[in-house]
Parts: sequence; structure tokens; C-alpha cells
Amino acid sequence: MRRSKNKLRVHSKKSTPGGAYDKTLLGLTLLLTILGLIAVTDASAPQALSRFGDAYFFIKQQLVWGVLGLVGLFVGIKIHYSYWKKMAGLMFGVLIILLIAVLIPGIGSKVLGARRWIDLGFFSIQPSEIAKL
Repeated sequence: MRRSKNKLRVHSKKSTPGGAYDKTLLGLTLLLTILGLIAVTDASAPQALSRFGDAYFFIKQQLVWGVLGLVGLFVGIKIHYSYWKKMAGLMFGVLIILLIAVLIPGIGSKVLGARRWIDLGFFSIQPSEIAKL
């Protein structure tokens, strides 16, 4: 049996300044975000123009959420993975409470016959989407 000449990389416990991250995964994430924005622009321009008088209405909204998502990504890169392990129980408990809160009239919003949203006034959240994580 021949041994491979490739050596395994051993990561030290020291992290690089700013945290270690997978540059390929980051690049693919940015590429998919850009491609998604292009797809939204192409698919929604006629409807946005007829409905809102602005062909770029939907892309502007998507761009805001894309930028917020990327900010969240870069904040998340700075947080060590062991923190999430410590916080998992608490986060799970809060999520269960949010999933139950959706069913309470006055807290959960009914949209198209289904009670899935919590309306916070300036935006709404859907706890079942958070639960997918």
C-alpha cells in the first residue's frame, strides 16, 4: 500500500486576525448573491414597471436585504463556532416560543389563511424559516 504524499493540514487553535474562513465558500456565496440579484432584475422588471412605475422597484428591495445578509455574514465570520454551541440550547428555546407564539391570535398574523408570521410593525418574521437552520 502506498502512502499519499499529501500531508494533512493541521489547524492550530490560534485564529488569524479577523477569524479564519473558507475563501472559496465566501466567493461562491457572493457570486450566487450577485446572480440572484441579476435574476430578480430580469424577471421582475416588467411587473415592477406596471405595478409601481419603477422597473427597479424589486431589485432595490432585494439589494437592501442582500446587503443586510452580507453584513450578517461578515458579523457571523467574526464569531467563533464554539459560541454557537454554547448558545444552541437558549436559541432553541426561544425558537420554540416563537413557533408557539405564531398560533396565538393577536401575535401571529394570518396571511392567505395560514398563521405563520409575527408582525413586528416595521417588518414581519416567519419563525419556521429560522427553524430550518
